[in-house]
Amino acid sequence: MNFKDNQNQSKTEQAMKERLMLKAQLAMKLYKAGFDDGEVEQVLDVIQNAEDEVQVIKDSLVGTNINPVGDPSQPLADGALKIRARYERMHKEINEMIQEIIKNRQNK
Repeated sequence: MNFKDNQNQSKTEQAMKERLMLKAQLAMKLYKAGFDDGEVEQVLDVIQNAEDEVQVIKDSLVGTNINPVGDPSQPLADGALKIRARYERMHKEINEMIQEIIKNRQNK
């Protein structure tokens, strides 16, 4: 393993820690707002599903610049757009899930 690999691994680990911290903060805010364990899990599941889909997109980009035909940056640009769109959809899904949970509580 060379220095660049260590640097990339460090950035990956840091990004994972930041995502875990953000999920924990969101969970705490939901608990403070009166959400129960099941409701918090529903919201966190939306995030996990989005992260899984983003990982599939990232995995599909591995090796895309090897012997490219046409514009070599196009697959990467397309992948970045897909990832951005998925994260935007995730934000919308989280908001919708929270609103649905609040609505269901009010109807009880």
